Amino acid sequence: MTAAVLRYLRLAFAYALSAGVAGLLIGVLFALAGEGVPDAPWFVLAAFAALFMAIWAALPAHAIILIAEWRAIRSPWLYVGFAMLVGGTTGAVLRLTPWMPWAGLGIGIATGLTFWAVAGRSAGDLIAKGKAGTFLLLLLAASALATAAVTWLYAL
Repeated sequence: MTAAVLRYLRLAFAYALSAGVAGLLIGVLFALAGEGVPDAPWFVLAAFAALFMAIWAALPAHAIILIAEWRAIRSPWLYVGFAMLVGGTTGAVLRLTPWMPWAGLGIGIATGLTFWAVAGRSAGDLIAKGKAGTFLLLLLAASALATAAVTWLYAL
């Protein structure tokens, strides 16, 4: 059970790190482009963007991580593809600049590879161990339900 909790914490750290990379890249891109929030320094924009991306992608990321752990999918293509989908969608929905959807795709590559490097390469390791893997999947499912509930309550 301890192994499952440690794995869950590693997944959470990898997710937070990839959201931080997204925020950092968004802040730097807007600073270099000279566009964005006029009175905010790039690092404030980066922190806000990291928090926004962490919240925006939380529920679908839970689903992808749960499937990857359950099926032991270790391919970086899964994580990069998912992150590009989230980045491109976010850029298209927000459309703060004409280049934002394309930037979202590029940022998705960096964030997907970040998550994969920290946690995705060892996806499914606990499944082979039986109870620890089952407990991890239950933790991920409970976390996904909690995220959905909080999102739903916030929307009220």
